[in-house]
Amino acid sequence: MPDHKTDSPRSASTDTQALSPEDVQLVSRLRAGDQAAFIEVIRSFGPTMLRIARLYVRSDEVAEEVVQEAWISVLQGLEGFQGRSAFRTWVLTIVVHSALRRGQREARSAPFSSVGQDSGSASGDDSLELDRFFSGDHPRWPSTWTTVVPRLGELPEEKLLSGEAMGVVETAISGLPDSQAAVLILHDIEGLPPEEICETLELADGNRRILLHRARNRVRAALEHYFDDRLALDA
Repeated sequence: MPDHKTDSPRSASTDTQALSPEDVQLVSRLRAGDQAAFIEVIRSFGPTMLRIARLYVRSDEVAEEVVQEAWISVLQGLEGFQGRSAFRTWVLTIVVHSALRRGQREARSAPFSSVGQDSGSASGDDSLELDRFFSGDHPRWPSTWTTVVPRLGELPEEKLLSGEAMGVVETAISGLPDSQAAVLILHDIEGLPPEEICETLELADGNRRILLHRARNRVRAALEHYFDDRLALDA
């Protein structure tokens, strides 16, 4: 995986074979001090960086500090960035490490080496229930639920899209283990490709799949409980 610490600050060379043309152009603009490029990157990456940081620290304020520290590390390491992975992957990896360090100081997070190790037995209450999802290579709906929440069709659309329902999802995500929440956010909310998630979070692909299924199951369970309650009240 990319390690910003190992890039030499004296080296400005970039392995363009490992980067997209857009990344090559963006890195060149950033190295040249193009202010518009920095604004573009901050707007594009900033929300994702903040979501990731918030997983490992106690407050929004601390998460914002983590992101600021990460940006400093990005700027300091920019000349040494060697393009061994996508530029976004490199930046997000810096955020993860910065957030973990701060989280450790807050006695909230596990050590670096335990990131993504929430992949134990698939038995018990935390069952993966893989039959509830299509396979990752499904031609139309890869890795999505095979069924909708029970009796979902009985609810009016405005309730499905309500802020209250979205609040249930957000609460469920906030209650997930850090590794599950990180994978779910990067995959289902941010839309990062699997290989980029694995690099950013230092995960094997099989581990990523397990974490994603577990996270989705827990969010689904929270939604099922919420909708069942709403239907009971409306009956």
